[in-house]
Amino acid sequence: MKQRGKRNNGGVTSCSSSSDSSSAPCTPSETVVDHELKKKEHRENMVQFRKRKKASITGARELHARLEKRLAYLLATRHDLRHQLHDSLTFHRLRYAELVAPTETIRRENEALREHFMLHAKYTQVLHEELMAIYDSDKENVFVCDDQDLVSLEAAHGRKELRGQWIHFTHNEPPFFYLPFPEEACAVMVRQAYEEVRKMQMGFQRKEFRMWETKLFGWTAQRSLVRNERNNVVSRVLFRKRYDCGAVNVNEKLDEVRTMSWRLHIVPDMYQRCHRTPIISKVLQSFGDHTFIIVRNTPDPCTINIRYLNLVSSIETTTALGQRRSMLTMSVAEDDEHRRIREADGRTDVIWLTEGYAFVEYTAIDDHTLEVSYGNQVECVSEEQAQYFMLELPPRFIEG
Repeated sequence: MKQRGKRNNGGVTSCSSSSDSSSAPCTPSETVVDHELKKKEHRENMVQFRKRKKASITGARELHARLEKRLAYLLATRHDLRHQLHDSLTFHRLRYAELVAPTETIRRENEALREHFMLHAKYTQVLHEELMAIYDSDKENVFVCDDQDLVSLEAAHGRKELRGQWIHFTHNEPPFFYLPFPEEACAVMVRQAYEEVRKMQMGFQRKEFRMWETKLFGWTAQRSLVRNERNNVVSRVLFRKRYDCGAVNVNEKLDEVRTMSWRLHIVPDMYQRCHRTPIISKVLQSFGDHTFIIVRNTPDPCTINIRYLNLVSSIETTTALGQRRSMLTMSVAEDDEHRRIREADGRTDVIWLTEGYAFVEYTAIDDHTLEVSYGNQVECVSEEQAQYFMLELPPRFIEG
């Protein structure tokens, strides 16, 4: 006997058949009705599920609000409750409140810090986008500090514009936006630094500065300390000494000490070992094998970071007498573009040094005599900093 359909326990009509293999299948109209009934049942189930979920969330929120009020009440009246410890229940409630209070305080502080960090991240992103818009150029000119901290300008030689990047440090020191210097501009700065070194050497030789001089352990030390029109301290120092190379040829000795001194200035870890205070160095650009731009940062988490862009270059010349001379110049790289970038950044926790230079010079006096000279001129924020440049750096660099 054929059955076209029957009502099941759920009240839904569906097609079925008996064990007779010759039963006729459901008609298309019956299939559509069956599908619609299933969809209706599913919608009703979902409505009931959402109602239960909403009621559960509402109940949890109400319970949370009641518990917060209860906790606030216990914390506000805990001093009074100490005098009413008539039973263990009151005692345990008070102890619970005292344990939960620090946790709740820390949680709220963490939420406030997260909001602060999000705002700071948004501000940094906006500032970065604005600076990138100012210095917009070809995407092929992007420079990124890689793992070796070396950025070459060879691919960008001859281009008028170079695109900058944010430079980050490893210990949360303030980042800064760096615009690579064109090679021609760096060549000009190196030449100016060399001329300033020669000018300072002649000034000490001719006693043009207000200075004092002393001799100790074979060294001749000269120093000048004056204030400029901005009332900042301008420190000039010069150390000279001659060494007898003995049986070693002076040119071999000169090459040895020059290579060691060069590595001391361009390898960040070696440069750090020359200082008692922490100094972070990061190589930003290189021009061949003899000129580098390195950022030097002296971090201080309690106050400010003292920072400058150090242009380090190696120069080979001869004296008027034909003596071989090798000089390492270390000057502050600065231009109008970087001044505008710092003004736009507006940080108050970083002081940028914008003037100053230093040098180490090795001169082959004769076949077995090598003269070593070290000097620097820098505008300092205080006499204490000038004393640091006078007493700590020269012997460490010369020893290296």
